[in-house]
Amino acid sequence: MLQRLIAILFFLSAVIPICGQQGIGDDSISQTILSSPQKYADAVSAKAKSIEEKLDKQSQKALDQFKKQEEKIIRKLSKLDSSAAKQLLATSTARFKELQEKLSNPGKLTQYIPQLDSLSTSLDFLQQSEMLSQVKEVKEKLSDAIAKTEALKVQLQKAETIKAFLKERKELLKQSLEKLGLVKELKRLNKQVYYYAQQLHEYKAILKDPKK
Repeated sequence: MLQRLIAILFFLSAVIPICGQQGIGDDSISQTILSSPQKYADAVSAKAKSIEEKLDKQSQKALDQFKKQEEKIIRKLSKLDSSAAKQLLATSTARFKELQEKLSNPGKLTQYIPQLDSLSTSLDFLQQSEMLSQVKEVKEKLSDAIAKTEALKVQLQKAETIKAFLKERKELLKQSLEKLGLVKELKRLNKQVYYYAQQLHEYKAILKDPKK
């Protein structure tokens, strides 16, 4: 409820000054209100689509790189401890399979991201406006923006799942790597996991910055 109120106040604070500049006539104000939601919806659609596509590509790249590095580690490990390598390979195969199943059905975004929630709330508010809902073009643009925002939420949930998975695999591999003195390989894993987490953080930061 509070978020919805904030969104309403934010929208009105953006529209009212423009209305004042355009004049006080009802027609002028109506035109301003009708044009602003379209521009806003277009901007939200573009930003959500851009982040969703980049995040999807980066997530797949991070997974592929980590899996490749893990397979390389297992090959090295097999020369030092074949029994441990065999067990690690079986665990790795099973866990990656479980991850793919999770990514196929990620569910709702569990992490609260204020900026994304504000976008969704403001779009819902505009869509529920009786006056705006009567304008086909505005309605379509708002629906498109909402769909792209929801797609971004799904992608962010997938990214959070991948981040947790990579961290878990790194910790598991760390035990074997430290025991066998494979420090260089451990550093590579740490770097990969850290880099992905940072990129995810940066994508979330873009939602805060209206200039990006």
